[in-house]
Amino acid sequence: MLDEKEVEKSYEDACITLDLVENFSGLVIDKLKGWANKEIFDGGLEVEIPLNDAVNAGAVSFPDNPKKAKIIITMGMLFEIYRDSMVFPIYAEKLKRDTDTFSDHLWRRFDSVPFKFAGGVPDLEDNELTAIGQLLVSAWKSANTKMAGVNEEREQMLSRSLACRFQMFEFMIAWVFFHELSHIVQCHYKLKPGQNGNGELYELNSDSLGSYSSQAREILADIEGLDLTLRYLSREGVYNYKSFYFMLCAQTCMFNRFYSGKYDENYFSVKTTHPHPVARYEFVCHYFSSRLNNEVPLVFNDEYRMQKVIEIVYITTKSSIVSNLFWANRHESYEGGELTSFMKVQKKSETFVGKLYQKTIERNINSQLPTILENHLYSDSDMFNLESMGILRKN
Repeated sequence: MLDEKEVEKSYEDACITLDLVENFSGLVIDKLKGWANKEIFDGGLEVEIPLNDAVNAGAVSFPDNPKKAKIIITMGMLFEIYRDSMVFPIYAEKLKRDTDTFSDHLWRRFDSVPFKFAGGVPDLEDNELTAIGQLLVSAWKSANTKMAGVNEEREQMLSRSLACRFQMFEFMIAWVFFHELSHIVQCHYKLKPGQNGNGELYELNSDSLGSYSSQAREILADIEGLDLTLRYLSREGVYNYKSFYFMLCAQTCMFNRFYSGKYDENYFSVKTTHPHPVARYEFVCHYFSSRLNNEVPLVFNDEYRMQKVIEIVYITTKSSIVSNLFWANRHESYEGGELTSFMKVQKKSETFVGKLYQKTIERNINSQLPTILENHLYSDSDMFNLESMGILRKN
């Protein structure tokens, strides 16, 4: 007999078809590939989407021709990104209805935040969606005319859910694409000992023993992937805190996916090529916060700068709590009353062991960064600004 989560998954599967995911993701990937080919590769970048159930993505460099490269994203990865994006707003609504997660007294310290919202998903006007988001929401509403027959409150909830779904879907595909692109433009194959032939890197590679050097490269790909995603939001005219929220929620879901069933709560003893997903999350959040802080002009007074800090803390805190609770309730045997497993590991990032691990990764980033910057294929990369932004410290 199927349990409740298996029943839910069967209903979700019935709503997710190959054609739907292929067509929706194709709009995003074609745009991303077009930008990369124009700005970096002179048409030499290919994107391959294998019909594979595995949730994985990879990058292939061709050392003999740096202007040639390949990004691989499995259909299994795209399916699960769409699944998370589809059900996330439903669970966010359940958190609002059935728990005190969003109670006013718990969020009172953020009353000064102008974009503070009551539930787990903010409202989005059409002009706050990307061009692709507007197209998908409009097409979905046109194809599902039953929405016209529901009451106003239900219609608003459905509209909010659609906007959330397609923004999260688009932004998560963008980050996965740009993470893999970052491996290529940073020429990571030059830093792999004994590398022969084409350099191939995959998101999940359980057969490979890792090192702090390889983990540091993953952190750098995470950071540059986020930088390129934020630039994408800017090009699309949606560089704002609502978009940041959906982007961070999507990333937190992805890091939970990498963590669940593959890593334990021992923060430090990771022996694979990829760092513990919580460590990746912490580095990404640090970069995001530092970047936004650095965007505040120095001429603004301390009060204004402190207000911006509060806004950043609000968006990172809320996205983390809501996404972690979504994942634990949807995918794990979580009964509430305590921190989720992922959040328990997050707390360890502030311990001596957590700080020691972060410093070890930073040391390995610093040792490899000169080679990366010397060979970097994208001259406008934020990698050239990491030290001046205060992201890295000299050891």
